[in-house]
Amino acid sequence: MAKKRTAKRAPAKKRTGAKRGTKSRAKKASSAKKRTTRARSARRTLKRVRVAGEKTWKALKSTTAHVVEGVKGTFGKDQNGR
Repeated sequence: MAKKRTAKRAPAKKRTGAKRGTKSRAKKASSAKKRTTRARSARRTLKRVRVAGEKTWKALKSTTAHVVEGVKGTFGKDQNGR
């Protein structure tokens, strides 16, 4: 007598299970990618702000130095002239 074979799962059930696992993995991968993209974007923005701040600081120092020199010259002449 031939052995009776057990029925295998239907292909649709196999695909459904595989899809679920793939979606879950895809969600995890996409959320990780979003996190890295956001972090990279934040770093880029902070770098721009820092560079702009450095430029502003240099301009402010230069302007302040010119003003101080002008004030020194003005008050120096008045004090020496008396």
